[in-house]
Amino acid sequence: MGRKYSPESIEKNRQSNLAKNRKLSPEQIERLRRFNIGRKPSPEHIEKLKKLRMGRPLSEETKAKIRAKLVGRKRLPEHVEKTAKKRRGGTVSRSNKDKNW
Repeated sequence: MGRKYSPESIEKNRQSNLAKNRKLSPEQIERLRRFNIGRKPSPEHIEKLKKLRMGRPLSEETKAKIRAKLVGRKRLPEHVEKTAKKRRGGTVSRSNKDKNW
């Protein structure tokens, strides 16, 4: 079942796919880099990326980097109180009351 392709068509498609999967030259990489500098992703794109990354386990190396960055960081007293209240099960504010922390 399905469509039968001629050997010529198969070879043509194969060559086309090989051309698409080629490595970029340093000049092409530089041109793409310059084009993308300063571009900001749209809010929709950011949401898609968040959904993609959500639930993905982090490597131990990545966890260590995050930990090293956060250790010794000073927090405002308001932030400490907000975090403590949230952990105790109290609501943080009216706007966040309905959120499931």
